[in-house]
Amino acid sequence: MTGCRRFGSAARLCAVLALLAAMARAEEPGDFAEILERTSAAQREALTQPAIPELVPPLRDEDLDFARRLLGDVTASTRITAPLSADDPIAPTQRVFWFVSFSMPAPELRAILEEAASHADVRVVFQGVRPGGTIGAFARELRTLAGGIDPVPEVGIDPPLFRKYAVHAVPEILLEDGTVHRARGSIALDDFEDRVADAPQITDLGRFGPTYDILEPDLITVMQARLAALDVEELEHRAAENYWTRTAQFVELPNAGQDAERAVSTSFEVTRDISAPDGTSIARAGEVIDLARIVPLSKWYVVFDATDAAQRAFAHEWIARADAAGCGVSLITTRLDRARGWDGLTELQDELGLPVSLLREDLVDRFHLRAVPSILRRDEGRLVVQEYALD
Repeated sequence: MTGCRRFGSAARLCAVLALLAAMARAEEPGDFAEILERTSAAQREALTQPAIPELVPPLRDEDLDFARRLLGDVTASTRITAPLSADDPIAPTQRVFWFVSFSMPAPELRAILEEAASHADVRVVFQGVRPGGTIGAFARELRTLAGGIDPVPEVGIDPPLFRKYAVHAVPEILLEDGTVHRARGSIALDDFEDRVADAPQITDLGRFGPTYDILEPDLITVMQARLAALDVEELEHRAAENYWTRTAQFVELPNAGQDAERAVSTSFEVTRDISAPDGTSIARAGEVIDLARIVPLSKWYVVFDATDAAQRAFAHEWIARADAAGCGVSLITTRLDRARGWDGLTELQDELGLPVSLLREDLVDRFHLRAVPSILRRDEGRLVVQEYALD
């Protein structure tokens, strides 16, 4: 597993992010392995396909920070929500929580949803999904139960709230206004709020009718148990093994029929004035800026078909030329031997003495690549693509 070892902790970080995200949205438990496989493969593809750094911006640290924040949100105490409508996000500040479960009779649960729908400050919360169930099945059951309710009530899955307020039976309604007021059983919201207003010193208003055990296990506990049961190393290994046969996509180009050279424009026109925060003008509307002059291309890029022996020899030749010219060189191939997989990639890199990445569609479009082998480099102040016919 030479290829797998090359990625180390970066792939594992990606795997953990994928697992936790998958646990929140997977339709079936078996989906976790599939999602991890897709995500790990995508991570490997990104790592084996470096962008041309001078003209194609790399992934920013902010992107990874966002992923870390997302990971922290899911595993700490942030709500995992399942709103009935994607257009109705749950409000960030709520004072009234109505704790419920599908263990309750359907008419009683629907009545709570109807009442909550008419109060913008009320949020209906579940502890999780049915045992062995999924978020998708939960959302579908909820939509069916709440069909026709307008406006849509705010509904979420929020295990930390159940823990915070030690809710062990439902329904329970709770109002927090500096003091926590609560009541259990079937009580109308208006009646509850009137009782709180009449006796604000009372925190536990008691029980009004039957309550029910909570059917759904704590979703975060379920997620943690599933994560602990998964063999991440094995899933990562399987994802790497399947990458070349199931995931890798080659952007193939025809062999060059004749030698050709053309300049590639890296200029763009500014469409509006751009100023720094202190008001200093950076660029004016209508101004034409050449990125290649601002950030010169420092390497030569060899684009070739690694399955063609003649083109591998061409790559060898241009590595030597770049070295003699004191330039760095990056190797980009249009395809590899799928059957050889990671071992084939490793052998190719050992043969050429440099890393080899896969050609991406965005590079073809950005630099108007048409045939292989090609060289992308600066020549006399211009950015040029040079195509070579080897026959």
